[in-house]
Amino acid sequence: MTEADFLDSSVIAAMLAGHDADGEHPADRLAIVVPGDGTFADRVVRLVGVDRVIPTFTSRTTAVTTLATRRADKARR
Repeated sequence: MTEADFLDSSVIAAMLAGHDADGEHPADRLAIVVPGDGTFADRVVRLVGVDRVIPTFTSRTTAVTTLATRRADKARR
């Protein structure tokens, strides 16, 4: 999403469908990276509320680190 300059309802629907796919912890399966600097993708994701449903990060490194930590924590339980 960091370089997206066009998002329509089909892209948003695909992201939400990926999030809704079968699985125990949806947040462990899908996250998106949006710069958070007022770009088109940032505005659309926040306007339609995708960021309230799918974990959204401002960098790929943060997303990967956070998801890996969540998975490790889950494996320890």
